[in-house]
Amino acid sequence: MSTSLPTSCDLVDLCGTCNAIEYPYECCYWTELLTLADKCPFERRKIRGRCISLDRTEYRRKIELMEGTARDIIQTTRFKQTATGFKQRFIPELRPIGTDYQRGIEIIKAVGVNCIAVSLSGFYSKDSESSGLRKARSLGLHKFLRFDGDILLTTDIKDVFCDEILSDIGKFAKLVKALAPDYMTTLDSYTYYNIPAYISRVNILRTIIGAKEIADLNVKFVGLVLGSNLYQIREHIIALKKMGCNLFAYPCYELRRDGQHELLRARTSLVREYGGKLLALSCSPWRGRREILADYYSTHSWFPIRKGPQSYMKAGIEKLEAKLKASNRASAQGELQNGRGRLYYISLGTQG
Repeated sequence: MSTSLPTSCDLVDLCGTCNAIEYPYECCYWTELLTLADKCPFERRKIRGRCISLDRTEYRRKIELMEGTARDIIQTTRFKQTATGFKQRFIPELRPIGTDYQRGIEIIKAVGVNCIAVSLSGFYSKDSESSGLRKARSLGLHKFLRFDGDILLTTDIKDVFCDEILSDIGKFAKLVKALAPDYMTTLDSYTYYNIPAYISRVNILRTIIGAKEIADLNVKFVGLVLGSNLYQIREHIIALKKMGCNLFAYPCYELRRDGQHELLRARTSLVREYGGKLLALSCSPWRGRREILADYYSTHSWFPIRKGPQSYMKAGIEKLEAKLKASNRASAQGELQNGRGRLYYISLGTQG
């Protein structure tokens, strides 16, 4: 696909920055225009329903109003508490429903881990909240999980729940108060690399506007970095820094699943260049040593799945201890490379 600016695309003025001119040069809307397809070639989740259908002038006015509100919030709102780091380099993710968390907590306590991560998405079954979330809401996360150490609640969830939370931030704030985690990532929304950038532009604005209502919660915030392209990512990091964030998390699962390793490396390098300390979510420290240089890593892959003569407890302890050691080595390697990330995403031929 040509990397020249698609001036014939009628979304250029709304997107601001175009995903089709940045590696890997993909945008479902622009691809549809080029191929004259009757159906969106990506047809992903509910994104198709977000494609522009309103009058362009009306939608442009809506974005301008949102940007004005977001600018005011960035200038006047500060998170009451923000994270500066964790006590360990690897934060094991624990799935909070089923038998996973019961076995996992036993292993975690045996190893002596003092900080775990729980994804909010783990509390949802299909398109509705689980009974586990209702129980955790009534007890609080610490009592529900029977864990006295620090708990990081990550807000990376399905697209439909992102919309639900952003449409009622007050309800979400009450949920967080009830769960009472020690740390939490900032609001999430979908900002895929191969959708029209205006969708991501609007969703990032929604998370910034929504941040005003949760900024005073009694939790240490970690900035969850969003963006369809490097420009959006950089601007979002700058906004979160102005609001007080010192530690940033980047969700790696989507790009890893799509095999976009070059893009993931460029983006995490950008986060470390502009943000500072990086928590790589859904990323193994072994992958970190080969590809992703981060200060902290979190993944569920430490949990034992093999069966046989070796017990779950023994297999889990060995696997978790190996992850902790690998994280220390990967993080040390990342510290040596800190500040050199910019060279990578410039060499990739992308904007920065």
